Amino acid sequence: MGRGHILHIDLFGTFRVVYKDAPVTDLDSPRLQELLAWLLLNRDSPQPRQYIAFQFWPDSSEKQALTNLRQVLHYLRKALPEADRYIKVDYKTLQWNREASWILDVEEFEHHLEAADEAHISDNITAFEKELIEAETLYKGPLLENCYRKWIDPERERLQTEYIGVLERLVELLEEKRDYPSAISYAQKLLQIKPFQEPAYRTLMHLHALNNDRANIQKTWQSCVSRFEEELDLEPSEETRKLYKRLISNHFRGSDPEIEDDDKKTSKDWPLVGRRNEWNRLLASWKDAVDGNKKFV
Repeated sequence: MGRGHILHIDLFGTFRVVYKDAPVTDLDSPRLQELLAWLLLNRDSPQPRQYIAFQFWPDSSEKQALTNLRQVLHYLRKALPEADRYIKVDYKTLQWNREASWILDVEEFEHHLEAADEAHISDNITAFEKELIEAETLYKGPLLENCYRKWIDPERERLQTEYIGVLERLVELLEEKRDYPSAISYAQKLLQIKPFQEPAYRTLMHLHALNNDRANIQKTWQSCVSRFEEELDLEPSEETRKLYKRLISNHFRGSDPEIEDDDKKTSKDWPLVGRRNEWNRLLASWKDAVDGNKKFV
């Protein structure tokens, strides 16, 4: 897809349709949004009416479900500008028209993922980073986040998993480039998605240490402790506690209630720039504490 398209549809996060640069406000019914999303997500093949009706109204009789589908389709064709241009309708099936001019954020997201994979294979790091950032920008929240139908769950989970992979690769790439502020921003987004996954906290503390930011190491640790205690009635694992202590004591020595007495001998912090020994010690601490695996599982 490129410029010149007059219909733009966003399914990530809040549902949104724009036609000729103006929001389409008549698509405010959840059922209309869900049917449109179904056609878009299954755009590569005709969709049998019976199957759609069963997915949308599983507790209704076949006759009633098909009647419901006809009604929703009728209102969708009234609400969507130039609907007959975009929706192929016959007696037995419905299908989104791929030949029309339109842009779907989900499809654009997947295009950027494919381009990122190609750039990675060709060892084009600049293009790899660019495509990952473009994909990350498109993901504004879970797929059709206000839809609570079971049929959308597999696709929602698949796309969120893809997005998590984008964030993980950006964190790793930007850490290798020593662009720690940017890596931290993406690591924080990972933590928002998986707030009870300790590897996410360990990665964020690690990045704050590389960024010479003692205060945010402590803040991340305290956030982990508070969230686990308040919502799970648990304490962080010993692995996470040890990493916190090692990052603080080995690289940002000073008074801290969490640090053992022999770790309180120096009150002055030092930067990592130009200090190869300290850098290597920090990486060693990280590798020891995180099982040698940066993936969040």
